[in-house]
Amino acid sequence: MAASRSRPDVSHFEFEPTFDYNLLHWKGSLNGVGNRFRLIADQYRSKVRTAARKELSSYKARMNNVSNRYSNTGSTEYLMAKAMVYSLSRYVELVYAIEEHGTTHNRACVAAGHAAGAQIEYGGADMVIDVDGYPLHYPAMSILRSVL
Repeated sequence: MAASRSRPDVSHFEFEPTFDYNLLHWKGSLNGVGNRFRLIADQYRSKVRTAARKELSSYKARMNNVSNRYSNTGSTEYLMAKAMVYSLSRYVELVYAIEEHGTTHNRACVAAGHAAGAQIEYGGADMVIDVDGYPLHYPAMSILRSVL
């Protein structure tokens, strides 16, 4: 009689065959992992946008503080600051967060979709935006790196 019954003091543990797949693709009860990835990526995206807005406001102040924007030197300084304001405002709009699902890993990252994003981050010349025939030159702003 004891052999036909299951013993109440013995535990049986069975591995779910799709556990790894579900973890890597955030399915079922493991969606909390994916939600945490999204939450952290969104927080970093907000921090990057805040840092970019700080740079943007400093260039807006430079643009507004040009003493004589109608002289030769003042005009160039004003137009450079105005081009930088335009470019940085596009940069703020184009910062995004993504999740990447791989076969062996999951990642969340924050990036800037601006065409001159690398130049804004590390410094360099923009080959699209120019002022009076000269390319817009970015100092190394380190916006993404400063947030991390």
